[in-house]
Order: sequence, then structure tokens, then C-alpha cells
Amino acid sequence: MKKINDTREIYRACGKQSSILFFVLNDLNKIDPMYQFSLDWYKALFMRHIEESREQMYQDRIKSITKYHTLQVFKQACRSLFEKHKLLLSMQMCIKGQMADGIINEDEWSFFLRGGQVLDRTTQPPKPPFDWITQQYWDNVTELEKAIPETFTGISNAVTLSPKEWQRWYLSVKPAPPESAPLPGEWETKCEGDKLKKMIVLRCFRPDRVNFAIRNYVEHFMKKEFIENKPTIIKEVFEESKPTEPIIFVLSPGVDPTDALKKQADERQV
Repeated sequence: MKKINDTREIYRACGKQSSILFFVLNDLNKIDPMYQFSLDWYKALFMRHIEESREQMYQDRIKSITKYHTLQVFKQACRSLFEKHKLLLSMQMCIKGQMADGIINEDEWSFFLRGGQVLDRTTQPPKPPFDWITQQYWDNVTELEKAIPETFTGISNAVTLSPKEWQRWYLSVKPAPPESAPLPGEWETKCEGDKLKKMIVLRCFRPDRVNFAIRNYVEHFMKKEFIENKPTIIKEVFEESKPTEPIIFVLSPGVDPTDALKKQADERQV
């Protein structure tokens, strides 16, 4: 079995995923301008992960190394993110990787992000006269048929003809909430095996459950670590820092790292 010792060869083998991850991080400044990740920082992180995994550098284990690097990038980046943006990061890392592999349909992803927006309802099928189907939900459903006709043609008619079945799914709690329960009628079969399509339908009717569906999606395709909220450990931050680079704490109400810093100083006798 050929062992890979040349760092450049390793970089080429893992280059696709590493470039995806960097641009995902780079896009975070669109969410909050405070999020800035430099290319030099990322390159240093990548090289450190190569060194940490050097004993595993075999040709048939590149995927394992890439997964390790992906998880470490997520953990490092989360130290700089507000809690509400961590799930967004893990979902972006997952989806962008799937897009690069040709697994994700960009039209479906775009609809999932934006939903259905109607400017003219004159040609829209009449909304069923049920309180649980709001105009916004109906806009989403009817626009979904237009945006992704190869899968969702006829879904508005299905809702109109079987409102009780759809309402049961909409209100389901046991044995599973809507993000885990089977879709009504033939739509479970049409979307079977495609979790993004099922999330799109969920987004149309239950946007309040989308975050739960995203967590399930990330856990299914990546690891549970990508949806777990773990506190920052000062010891790990110190060990990964450099004397020439300051560690900056951005504090929020109720958060005070003073005790943790004092404990770390006592342990290191400084």
C-alpha cells in the first residue's frame, strides 16, 4: 500500500473539499461582518491537520483525513460564531459539498432558501377554505409546482383533494413530528430517499420546524458533532494559539471567561 508522504500530493487529494470549506467560511461575513477568516489562517490550520493525521496518510484513507479536517474546521470556526449561526455553518458545509459532488439540485436548494413568492395571484389555484392553510403556505405550494415541476406537479391539487390527510401530517406529534413523519399519499414515495425534497415540502407548511429538519439532515449526512453545541475550552484555544497572535474574547451578557483564564494560568504557573 502506497503511503503518501508528499504534502503537495496530500493537498491535491484533499484540495476540493478544503477549497469548499474555505469559501463557506468566507461567505459568513455576509451574515455578520465580524466573521473574518483569513486564507493564511486556513492554510495553517490545514497544514496542522495534515501533520496530526500523518500516520493515516494512505491512498485509501484520504476520505477519512478529509472528514477529520472538515470536523476540525467546524470546531475552530464555531469558536468565532454566535450560537444562532452554528447550525447555518454546518448546513452550508454539508450542502456545498453535496453540490460539488452533483448531488444537490440548485433549483431545489434555491427554493428551500427563498420559498415561493407570488406577484400575481390571478392565475393561482383557489386556496382551500381551511384556516390552517395560510395564504403564505398556499403561495409556497403553488410556486413549488412551477419551480420544480418534474417532482411537484399536482401537489396543490393533492392538498385540495385530501385536506384532512395533509392536516394530520401538518399537526402530527406522535409517533413523529412533521419533519420526521411520512408525507401524505404518494408524496412520500415521490420524495423517498431525497431529504432535501422533503424539507422543501416541510418549509412550505411548517417553517417553524425547518431548524429541526436541518439538524436531522446534517446528522444524517455528516456527524452528530456538527449539530452539538459544546462550550469553548480555554486550554484548547491556548494550545492552538501563537505568542505573536492575540486571543480576543467577544463577551455577551452572562459570559465571563475570567475564572477559566485564571485556572489556566495557575495550571501553567504563569
